[in-house]
Amino acid sequence: MDTESYRLAKACGQDALSASASSPAGWAFSGSGDSSPSSRCDPSTDVRSVDSVGCASSPRRGSRGSPPPLPPPQFPHPDIVTVLRSLKGELRKSKTELTTMVDPDALFEEVRDKERDKTGRQMSEDPRVFGVPLTELSDLAMCMATNGSYQYEVPAVVAGCVEQLYRTGIYQHDLFRALPDREKLQSLVAKFDQPSRLLGSQPSCTSSFTQETMPNLCALLVSYVNALPRPLMPRNLFDALWVCHWTVLLESFEDAGFDREPEALSGSDNSGRRQSLFASETESDESDASPPPSLPSGRRPSILRNGQSRVRRAVSDRNNASGTRRVSFSDPPTEDEDSHANNVSAKEPSDLRQQLQLAVTERDHARNIVKEISSIVERYPSL
Repeated sequence: MDTESYRLAKACGQDALSASASSPAGWAFSGSGDSSPSSRCDPSTDVRSVDSVGCASSPRRGSRGSPPPLPPPQFPHPDIVTVLRSLKGELRKSKTELTTMVDPDALFEEVRDKERDKTGRQMSEDPRVFGVPLTELSDLAMCMATNGSYQYEVPAVVAGCVEQLYRTGIYQHDLFRALPDREKLQSLVAKFDQPSRLLGSQPSCTSSFTQETMPNLCALLVSYVNALPRPLMPRNLFDALWVCHWTVLLESFEDAGFDREPEALSGSDNSGRRQSLFASETESDESDASPPPSLPSGRRPSILRNGQSRVRRAVSDRNNASGTRRVSFSDPPTEDEDSHANNVSAKEPSDLRQQLQLAVTERDHARNIVKEISSIVERYPSL
């Protein structure tokens, strides 16, 4: 037996004794005269061995699956308050405020675009207008309104009503009080509730109101505002504007000199009729020495009406008596006013300054609330 044939047959898993000694060295085997080394070493043949060197394939040995890779580590998101404090601390080092780094117009526009993408509105859709939030209105229901050098995107029904009222009905009697035509109002609501049919062929937003009367326009505008699911102005922003309004009013009166002591006038008794402009808004007893809260939730509507009426009367008195800085009431005194003047002491300028300081503090607090909300909206636009 040839040694080379024996080793080759042994390596390929064949019986070494079946190899013919007369065959050529290394290639002749019994029963396979035309076989080749590749066919004899093919793992798909009937004769296979795990111990064979030339025919064993590495993928067959490694057929067992490896364990899946570990998931990436998850880091907890820090609290938004912690992030804002850290950011403010870093900005203070460079003498920069956080509010100066944010453009409110660009921020609100970005939030609005994201909300539109989230709701998935299409231009070909025909959504409703009444009872839909402003951020979810279709572009077909919006109209560009111009105020001075600024342009705003407002609902077409609001722009049309306001524009037409400014043209014809802003000085009419019983504005927003006259009863409209019920059937006409229902037809207007149904007409403007389908913006694609209304504005598709109209050249402007106000062309549909030229023939409407003042009561119908006022009722249509009130119906749209009442149908909004959310208020036009958030409560915290309303409180901030309320505080800012009264603070600016007090500052203007202080600049005009209403908080100073009146000059002595010959032949005039100032001790009985001199009062502060806002002295009657506080109670006369000692328990109510502190001013009432300036937020809408803590003030009564009568206080606002009394304050506005006294502002008008104070301005009228100041125009009539330009030589004095005294704020008095032009109406003739009544018995109730005389008793009230005897019981309520005159407010000193220091008291007015204290009230002004309290209003400024509340205004700053409201501004901080608005700043925090803007930062949160910038961080989490989906809120």
